[in-house]
Amino acid sequence: MLGQRIKELRKESRLTQQDLSEGIITRSYLSQIEKGLVQPSFDVLEKLSEKLDCTVDDFFKTIENKDLLLSQVKKEIKTAE
Repeated sequence: MLGQRIKELRKESRLTQQDLSEGIITRSYLSQIEKGLVQPSFDVLEKLSEKLDCTVDDFFKTIENKDLLLSQVKKEIKTAE
């Protein structure tokens, strides 16, 4: 869910993955974070939060976009099967 929340905040800020990742990590690493394939370090989370003008805590708040939440739940169910 962390990755989905970062993606939601990135889209709200109208940033591409390239825009957000620039100077911090590679675009492909950000993609992996957003897909939930890797867990970023706290240092990376801090830098991403600065670019997104939010706090690291905001990454752990409930996803407000219901479609995005539904997509994540479906993905997790498919993975579990």
